[in-house]
Amino acid sequence: MVTDFTNFKLLRLAGGRSDNNITLQGEMPRRILVSRIDPQSEKPFARSFDLDPYGFCRQHRQTMLVAALTLIRAFLTHGCTAKITGRLASFEEWDAWVRRTVIYANELKPGMFGDVMDVIQANQSSDPEQEALSGLLSAWEQSFGTKAISVVELLAHATVIFGDDKGKKLCQALEAFTNTDRHQLTAKSVGRYLGYRNGRISGGRVLEKGPKIDDRQTWRVKVV
Repeated sequence: MVTDFTNFKLLRLAGGRSDNNITLQGEMPRRILVSRIDPQSEKPFARSFDLDPYGFCRQHRQTMLVAALTLIRAFLTHGCTAKITGRLASFEEWDAWVRRTVIYANELKPGMFGDVMDVIQANQSSDPEQEALSGLLSAWEQSFGTKAISVVELLAHATVIFGDDKGKKLCQALEAFTNTDRHQLTAKSVGRYLGYRNGRISGGRVLEKGPKIDDRQTWRVKVV
């Protein structure tokens, strides 16, 4: 896959953008490549540049396309000496053509490019949403083990028995998970949050639905 730079302005108008010091969470960590630019200047806003990236790409588009396609062909012809592990789910074609070609280029110039999967994994490890879910599942397991419980039981243990150490930890985890003060937590809102994370694995644990009891959906945490 090769970017068509003639559409770059249209992509920006359609919503493509770059941001500074953003926090990635949810689905975004695996969809974003983070780069760090060090201007090495006290006043980076006052810098001037001789190069116009957009103009350069338009002027040298054919040369850049030829170079990219040549590199892809070289990878398909020679392959990588190192074993490539994992595949970026839902971006399989991009993984096969782009990511693996970049890994091949890194073998030609060691340490220059690396593997984009390492960047994505680093993004995931700093995901506050994933961290909050991991904390909740850990506190949940400590309080209930693998027993299936309703959201009402969950809130009762976390708020009514707040003096209990496990209950206090569970309450704090719920507040972080929902970004809501414990006095504002309701069975409906927490149930909705849990529904969005059904089957999500975090910190070696997974949240899953249990059987319905008295028309109430139950939930449980299992170690995977």
